[in-house]
Amino acid sequence: MPETTKHFRCRHIFTDGRRCGSKCLRNETFCYYHHNACRPLMQRHAAVEANPKAAFELPPFEDRTAVQAAIHQVASRLATNQINPRRAGLLLYAMQIALQTHPRLPVAAPAPADELVEDTTLHPTLGHIAPESEFVDPPVARSFTESIFEAWERESRLQNS
Repeated sequence: MPETTKHFRCRHIFTDGRRCGSKCLRNETFCYYHHNACRPLMQRHAAVEANPKAAFELPPFEDRTAVQAAIHQVASRLATNQINPRRAGLLLYAMQIALQTHPRLPVAAPAPADELVEDTTLHPTLGHIAPESEFVDPPVARSFTESIFEAWERESRLQNS
C-alpha cells in the first residue's frame, strides 16, 4: 500500500483574521502566493527593527481590509507628524488604486467561524502565523451529467425493487 504524504494548509493570516485556504509548498510554511509575497516583508522587517521611526511596515494590499488597515497606519503617522505629507499623499493614492481593484464584498457575509484564526504562533522571522493544520481537499463538485446519471440509477433501483 503506497504511503500518502500529508499536506498542510498555508499559515498566512489575512488582515481580517481569516486563514489562507491553499495548500503549502512542500516543506514550506506558506502557499506559492504567500511564500513569494511574504519574502520581501521578511527582509523589510529587519529594517523596521533597526530604525522604527524611519520605516514602517504596511500590510500587503491583498484584500480591502488590508488596504483599510494600511490607510489607518498612514493617517495615524500623518497625524503625529511621523511621515512627510507628500509621501503620505503618494501612499494614499496607491491605496486608492488598490481599493478600486478589489471587489466590494457584501456586508452580510461574515467569514465562517472555522476559517477565523484564534490562536497564532509568533515565528522569529515570519511574525504571527496560523498554527499548523492538515490540508483537506475540498469536495469535488459533480457535473450535471453525473448528477443526472446518479438520479437515473436511483430511480431504476427503486423500480426494480
